[in-house]
Amino acid sequence: TLEKEKNKNAENYLNTKKNYEKYMAQWQKVKVKKTRTSKTGALRSQLGTFKPPLQKHTKLDFKKKGVTFFFDQKTLPVLAPRSGKVIHNGSLAPYGNVIMIDHGKETISVCFGDFGPKVKKGMKVKVGQVIGYTSRKNRREGKLYFEVRKKDKAQPTIHLLDDKALASTGNYTTKS
Repeated sequence: TLEKEKNKNAENYLNTKKNYEKYMAQWQKVKVKKTRTSKTGALRSQLGTFKPPLQKHTKLDFKKKGVTFFFDQKTLPVLAPRSGKVIHNGSLAPYGNVIMIDHGKETISVCFGDFGPKVKKGMKVKVGQVIGYTSRKNRREGKLYFEVRKKDKAQPTIHLLDDKALASTGNYTTKS
């Protein structure tokens, strides 16, 4: 019985991996089409790309605007997505801790969720600098939400993330 269960699990894993690779190939085409011009291949957005705030995550949930990174390790570094100045550091009751970084030209990035900030309001940060550490409670999966705002309007952040963000995990969903 255990051997049959093991074989079934292995088969499910291989099927899931095959479906994932097919889905990711389709997604990359869509992402490139939406974010780059067809003639020059340049970014359509004047905002450029942003580094993901978490390098390791178990899955992503991207909706129309922001991206939620899920993680299962208790402590991971939360990184600045781009150089800028910390304009807000605090907590928002239902969402956890919040950090907002002004990148100039009316562009702001927002991170909130299960993490402890290590920067203060007014500090200048560089791209990739540690701005906090994740803090997963009990056994539940931790979450970190990331959003890019231009003139105080949320942008479709998944299209602005560096491609490495999509390469580091195998689980993607468009609904929570």
